[in-house]
Order: sequence, then C-alpha cells, then structure tokens
Amino acid sequence: MDRRKTRFIVLFNRELRLHDNHLLSACLSHENAEVLPLFSFQPFLFQDKDLRWNTLICGDIRKKFYLEAVSEFQSSLRNIGLDLLVSRQKYSELVPLLIDPNQQNIILISDDFINDIHHVCTDIVDSLDHHNIDHSSYQIQSLWGNCLLDIKHVSHLLSQIQMATFR
Repeated sequence: MDRRKTRFIVLFNRELRLHDNHLLSACLSHENAEVLPLFSFQPFLFQDKDLRWNTLICGDIRKKFYLEAVSEFQSSLRNIGLDLLVSRQKYSELVPLLIDPNQQNIILISDDFINDIHHVCTDIVDSLDHHNIDHSSYQIQSLWGNCLLDIKHVSHLLSQIQMATFR
C-alpha cells in the first residue's frame, strides 16, 4: 500500500463555513491527507463594471461581506490546524506553485464554483501544462453539494415542509 501523503489543494469560492463544508469533509476523511485550503479574491470581483449589464460586479457591501466571511473562515480553519491561503491571483496562477511532485495531488473544487467550473478547470490544466507539470502527478476532482440549483433536487422533502397559502 502506498503510504505517501495525499495533498489536497482545496479551492474555495462560496463554501466558507466549516461545520457543513463538503469539500473539507471529502479530504479530511483521507488517512494521510495534507490539506491546503485556498481562497482567491478572483480578479473579476474587483473590476469596475460588468460590461454586459453595465453594473458593478461586486459592490462595496458585497466586498465587505466577502472580506468578513473569508476572515471568519480563516479563523475557523486555524482552530482545526489548517491555514487558509488567501490571494488575489487567479487559481490557475496559484495551483502550479502548490503541486508537490513527490506525493499524490488532488485539486478539489466545488461543482458550483463561480458558475463555470469548466473554464476554471481548463485554465488550471493549461497552467499546469505551461509549468510542465506531469498529468500523472495530479487529479482535478469536483464535488457538488453546496447549493440548491433546482427545487426538484429536494422535491422528496417538500411533503415535510408546511407551506403557507396566500389568497
């Protein structure tokens, strides 16, 4: 049996709570896990306007919320012995710096990540290729479990909820 550690590079976006975090649960259940939690204030959050809609992408109130949530999450992780790495660089720039060629690397990402997991993963793989990192030294795994995308995903629970009737 291979006793090497498995390095989990965990990319966080909106899942900034410790007690019900599906990404952390997945990697902390491994026997020889080394967990590197990573949060990036993605550059698009701080652009002035979304040109398609001529609106702010991230207004002052949302920026304040993100800063407070990340700070609280960082503190919660420290309480369990993990250190949240926080950056303003793109994940595709950061992940290659965290790959350890001497152990198995799993890049763990939430399936509801920034609403476009495909582009994020493609950018990461392109960057790993650019840094000549062997494909056999890493895996990218996505997990769904953090958001309700459609009411039909929980329709079996609707009978347990008392619904209000408005007339």
